[in-house]
Amino acid sequence: MFKRTAVDLGLDLVLKAVSNHALSPNGAQAVENAIPVFHEDVYLKRQSQVSAIMFAISEASSENNMRVESFPDLAPVFESILRNPTMSLEGEQVFNVGLYIRSARLLRNLLGLSLRLGCKDKDSGVDSVITEIPESLLYLEQEIFRILESPGVVKENYPTVKALREKADSRRMERSRLAADLMRSNSSIMQSDAAVMRDGRILLPVRNESKSMLDGYVQSASSSGGTVFMEPFRLVDMNNAVIMAQEEIQLEIARLIGKLSDMVKESEEDLRVLSSQVTEADFLYAFASWAKSNDCCRVQIGEPSVPGDYSCNLIRARHPLLGAKCVPIDLSVPSGIKAVVLTGPNAGGKTVTMKTVGLFSLLNQICGYVPASDGSRMALFDRVFTDIGDDQSIENHLSTFSGHMKSIGFILRTMTKDSLVILDELGSGTDPQEGAALARSILEFCTKKGSLTLTTSHHGVLKQYAYGSDIVLNASMEFDEKTLEPTFRVIEGLPGESHAIDTARRMRLPKSVTQSAQKYMGQEAMKISSIIRNLETLRREADEKKAELERRLRGIENEENHIAKEKRRLQAYENRLKHQKLNEFDDFMRTSRRDMENMVAELRAGEITREKTLKMKGLFNELQEKEAELKASLEAEEEALDAKQLEEDNATADSVELKVGMDVLCGPSKREGTVVRNLGKGKWQVAIGPMKFSFKETELTVPRRVVSARSYSFESGSKSPSPKLSLDLRGYRLLEALDAIDTQIEACCVHGLKSFSIIHGYGDGILSTGIHKHLGQNALVESYRFALPDDGGQGKTYVTLK
Repeated sequence: MFKRTAVDLGLDLVLKAVSNHALSPNGAQAVENAIPVFHEDVYLKRQSQVSAIMFAISEASSENNMRVESFPDLAPVFESILRNPTMSLEGEQVFNVGLYIRSARLLRNLLGLSLRLGCKDKDSGVDSVITEIPESLLYLEQEIFRILESPGVVKENYPTVKALREKADSRRMERSRLAADLMRSNSSIMQSDAAVMRDGRILLPVRNESKSMLDGYVQSASSSGGTVFMEPFRLVDMNNAVIMAQEEIQLEIARLIGKLSDMVKESEEDLRVLSSQVTEADFLYAFASWAKSNDCCRVQIGEPSVPGDYSCNLIRARHPLLGAKCVPIDLSVPSGIKAVVLTGPNAGGKTVTMKTVGLFSLLNQICGYVPASDGSRMALFDRVFTDIGDDQSIENHLSTFSGHMKSIGFILRTMTKDSLVILDELGSGTDPQEGAALARSILEFCTKKGSLTLTTSHHGVLKQYAYGSDIVLNASMEFDEKTLEPTFRVIEGLPGESHAIDTARRMRLPKSVTQSAQKYMGQEAMKISSIIRNLETLRREADEKKAELERRLRGIENEENHIAKEKRRLQAYENRLKHQKLNEFDDFMRTSRRDMENMVAELRAGEITREKTLKMKGLFNELQEKEAELKASLEAEEEALDAKQLEEDNATADSVELKVGMDVLCGPSKREGTVVRNLGKGKWQVAIGPMKFSFKETELTVPRRVVSARSYSFESGSKSPSPKLSLDLRGYRLLEALDAIDTQIEACCVHGLKSFSIIHGYGDGILSTGIHKHLGQNALVESYRFALPDDGGQGKTYVTLK
């Protein structure tokens, strides 16, 4: 890749932005030095590795059980070892080694998350970019953090250092008591009632005229000479003992750091290997993090030589350097097209569109992701050549035109059949007629030798050439005739006007100037301009009619869904009527049976024959058969209706794309909720009442009333009280607390909350013991535990529900 291409397309600035996502200095440097790959197998492997890391980042953030940490720079450590192998490293350097090993271990765990959770790119090999960390390095990390704390100092509570510090503190206390005794016993000759500290030794302030009354050394005097600072003989030994105790501490600290330093030097080779692996992993992590934060899509490989495919098909592509003011663009270059002539108004977005295509081709071949929508496709190019901007150079005696020709000459000599060429304002800067002829000749050469060429121009010759060629595509930047401003939308298949006079009017040139320019335009140019405007008008009308037809089609589909729903409602109403009649028939049967039994009793009381009895039983059996037949028919109709309803719901739910704000049914319990946010990787955040939860897309069902696109009002929620994330039971009696816990568990089950905490305080332990016993007996509780010491300890309990 040529440096000019990277600068022209802004790749260096984008890579600098990506490097901010890196965790290590070496990883950031690797990102800034990244180069595109051309071989398809290498490209696909890197793309799948970036995809796997994006999956791992999403899972780690949603589950909140994974983290990564930034890496310190080990370059000073390796440099110190190389410069002076016998000298011990500084404590901070040793501590940084421990931080580096820990960060590498955390990053390796994250990379392995895609394999453990079944990512579709789990076979990308990203989990083995950082191999198994040697036991020697893990032991080194353990020892460093056992002895040192930030920023590389020995812990005060380390056993040997702690013992020496206690010894030094004891010596200081003895010294202080002795100094106080000497001050009291010699108070008459003291200048003040407080001893002083000089160079780590306690001295007594004695009046100068009384110094002979105290046995000891005069160490210094005040500036006035009225006070001398003496160290009594009895205090000398105590001062020396304190100083020696402090030196023992420093010697022990130096010994410990020296020991760790030797361990680091012994592991230098393993550290260098680990550093190399971390750089590669961090390179992938930076691009994955950048792609995720910029809502990038996974690019599919386009095949320019395959009919029906694309050299380039960008959907809502967003230039990453334009930020919020960026207008997404769509551009499709079908297979068989070798060049695109992009025309349109000045400042209409032609150059930005070309730069976006070139930049995206480089980014795609570096990481496999670009800031665009799903479905985007791009071919793989071996090189990307650009001629953008002004190459004028006084030092090299180059005019604007000759500078362009020098650059284009290099491109034409170097390009291959797999190259992408981007030429801005081709043929400009010289006589228009000669420039147009040269531009067409250059473009013809590129179509024969290169894979795809993109050029911007105002030459009508190139528009005509593209219009009459099967391998060159006209495209233009849309211009709003009403506002006289560009819309930055790409119109494929249609040449565009330069709108120079309209732009001049917008820039507030005098009206007389623009009117004269309009007159000076040739009749032929006016005619071509009129044709182009008519084509644009026809294209706009066609787009409006297409949009109208799509709206009508959606309306018809919605009406069909409504009719089907009404049909099912009527069928359900019919079934309810049948049920009602059946219930009435059941009542009739019970009454008839009672009457018949009474009749039989009366007949038995009088004369009765066998013939009469059989006739009555036959009538009764016939009524029972009719009842059974009616029930069977009704059940068959209901089963058929339910099956049809399920089939239609499933078919509709599969065909509807989830969107933010859509009403859905969540989970196996089919609770109603509203889609809040797309979490990516097939997961959505859904609001159920006042709570928000994440669901897989397969766990969400679109209700029929949403698919039919009709407005229905309903209330989502439950009469059950909303659960609390933290239940404060301090001050409650045990029975009151248990009732509150049962109510909380019921509310959690209704609203889908899986865990919460209970604050019960320490007290005498009766409340916490009773709560734990109650939780252990509740079938809905999966587990419970006390909080960590820094989170409330045994005064707080975390509960997880099944």
